[in-house]
Amino acid sequence: MKTNNLVKILLVDDLPENLFALELILADKNYFFVRANSGNEALKILLHEQDFAIILMDVQMPEMDGFETVELIREIETLNQVPIIFLTASMDNAKHIFKGYQAGAVDFMIKPLVPEILTAKVAVFVELYLKTHELLAQNKEKGKRAEELIIANKELAFQNKEKEKRANELMIANKELVFQNEEKEKRKIENMELEALSNSLKEAKVIADLATLNAEEAKGIAESALQSKQQFLSNMSHEIRTPMNAILGFTKVLLKTDLAPKEKEYLDAIKTSSDGLLVLINDILDLAKTDAGKMIFEQTPFKMEASITTMLQVFDLKIQENNLELVKEYDNKIPEVLIGDAVRLNQILLNLLSNAIKFTAKGKITVAVRLLNEDKENATIEFAITDTGTGIAEDKLESIFANFQQATSSTSRLFGGTGLGLAICKQLVEKQGGSILVKSKLNEGSTFSFTLSFQKTNEESKIEDGEVELEKENKVIKVLLVEDVKLNQLLMKIILDDFKFKYDIADNGKIAIEKMQTETYDIILMDLQMPEMNGFEATEYIRNTMKSKIPIIALTADVTTVDIEKCKAAGMNDYVSKPLDERILYSKIIELLKY
Repeated sequence: MKTNNLVKILLVDDLPENLFALELILADKNYFFVRANSGNEALKILLHEQDFAIILMDVQMPEMDGFETVELIREIETLNQVPIIFLTASMDNAKHIFKGYQAGAVDFMIKPLVPEILTAKVAVFVELYLKTHELLAQNKEKGKRAEELIIANKELAFQNKEKEKRANELMIANKELVFQNEEKEKRKIENMELEALSNSLKEAKVIADLATLNAEEAKGIAESALQSKQQFLSNMSHEIRTPMNAILGFTKVLLKTDLAPKEKEYLDAIKTSSDGLLVLINDILDLAKTDAGKMIFEQTPFKMEASITTMLQVFDLKIQENNLELVKEYDNKIPEVLIGDAVRLNQILLNLLSNAIKFTAKGKITVAVRLLNEDKENATIEFAITDTGTGIAEDKLESIFANFQQATSSTSRLFGGTGLGLAICKQLVEKQGGSILVKSKLNEGSTFSFTLSFQKTNEESKIEDGEVELEKENKVIKVLLVEDVKLNQLLMKIILDDFKFKYDIADNGKIAIEKMQTETYDIILMDLQMPEMNGFEATEYIRNTMKSKIPIIALTADVTTVDIEKCKAAGMNDYVSKPLDERILYSKIIELLKY
């Protein structure tokens, strides 16, 4: 995996000066660089060395270009998951970009390279590479301990069998002795049998106690493994989401400014790539939470038709680019406002609709929502996404919802993806008491449908009510932002200025408490991981020592159940996950300030 504790990176470019420039940009990191001056040379190196964290590949090279080289690399099974970034000076159309992704690249960078962006991207994939190998090592060690426990249990079972055999032999001997001594030895034999029975009970008690100890040890191992997994997810979530917050946040800010067409195109590409990486991170975390039984479903009022319409607008550009037709069929008999988890519903629909677009080259995609049945309290609704795409072979339908499974082995190479989307959809639907089905014909298309029940209500949507109430009020809101990362401070300044809120900034919890001694604030936005005094410690001090009931919203890059529970235990009113969604942050602030 490493060479002298350095992470290996393969650099492929036909120009030595370009190879030297790449090494110079990444020189301050703990990287070991392997050079290849052509696609053929890169393939020769990969036949002998395959423990690379990432490959940086030039596109335009003599004899064999970058696309051909990547396609050949992806045919090597052990190199399927090695991330490859194309470096090119002429990636100027969507067809060219699609060819790169189809070949197996995970990203593009346009020359001349921006050192900071290249360094940041390489750092993300190197960190993911290191964490993956660390997790594999931990799993191997856990497997070894499990095997040792199985062997111990087998040995214990063998010993129990031997003891049972000896007990049977003793009973036979006792019966023979009773027969030989007849009536004269009857009472004596009865006493011996009673003593033997007592000993057997003692042995059985010892065996039972030993089995209990083994069970408790196994439970401890399992709990330790779960805790290690949760800690890893927490660390991974924070380390990846923190830079993603800055990348996505500033990209959104720039997209609001006046831009040249090329500048907007580049920023859209950055946002699309970042959104894709965020979806992958969320998929992995959601799968872990559902496996651990820690998935939480909100029960809040929302307007279903408005929510689905907004979600579909996300795909407008993609539908146009692919020359597809998107049809929405919505049953008007569905109640306007329902109680449920709108975020998880949109997550299911986004996954299914993304797959439909991905596997449909021409034709149309239909999103149908209809009321199946209702009573005084609940409404059962069916959601169906139908496409005219490639379809799925009948023998693959049963396994299509399994973790990391796709219809064929070539699906990942042709269309990308991790095989997690449908597995998470199935988990999200079934955890809410629903069911999901698929009907498909090869080369004709597929229909994915699921049913969910929602509570009926006369309430209004909380988010919309909050926005209306803010428009009616003229109150000046003053915010205390507690954040140690300067980039995040700058991003939050821009967001709060857009909200027209007043604000002060504290670099850590200790400074925030000092500011509260002299200033009055309406709400606190609290980061969690900070030096000197973190967000949990600061919140506990505000609640327990200062006895303040000021609303506190956690800004967290860790969206695992563990961290959310810690936020609530410390006394925080709510949380917003990074990368921040401005609309969600805005609505939560207004909702808390209403009371």
